[in-house]
Amino acid sequence: MGNKSVAFEENQSSAAQPKRRIALAAVLGVIALVLLAGGMKLIALGGTWYYLIAGLLVAGAAVASFIGRVKLGAALYGGMLTITAIWAIAEAGFEPWQIQARLAAPLVIAIWVFWSWIRRNWKISATVMAVGVALFSIWLVRANSWQNATDSSAFFASGNGEWPHYGNTLACLSSEHLAQLAA
Repeated sequence: MGNKSVAFEENQSSAAQPKRRIALAAVLGVIALVLLAGGMKLIALGGTWYYLIAGLLVAGAAVASFIGRVKLGAALYGGMLTITAIWAIAEAGFEPWQIQARLAAPLVIAIWVFWSWIRRNWKISATVMAVGVALFSIWLVRANSWQNATDSSAFFASGNGEWPHYGNTLACLSSEHLAQLAA
């Protein structure tokens, strides 16, 4: 009886695989079209080539997923993640919030792209994800505390009786001259 239920689950899983692959291919295809269109527009305006290259890699991953070459699709998507990380650091430096904004969506989709590997190797995957999240969290906290410490010196930086920021804070809602506030 137990073997029948296992066989049934395997058959269900096998039957669901093409649907999952096609759904992934469709989502990646839409993403690729947006990246390719935006990339061509940016190149025409003299901008970055990143979006076109990323779009080509995602399009390749979509096609590979559609035809059942899951490992090739994952490799292409992994290549896109690699160039995205390099591009994010080149564009934003090591500003954690700017890097997070450039990497969050591709990393979330990576979970779907790499799901079969994650599921097969769940112990390794869970460990890698936990270590990654912990390291990113530590980096985020340290980067923000360093940034706040350096930004606080700007509060009183003018030294000429002017407030560079409304309320002499970095919220920068309004900038007033000290003489106007005293009047």
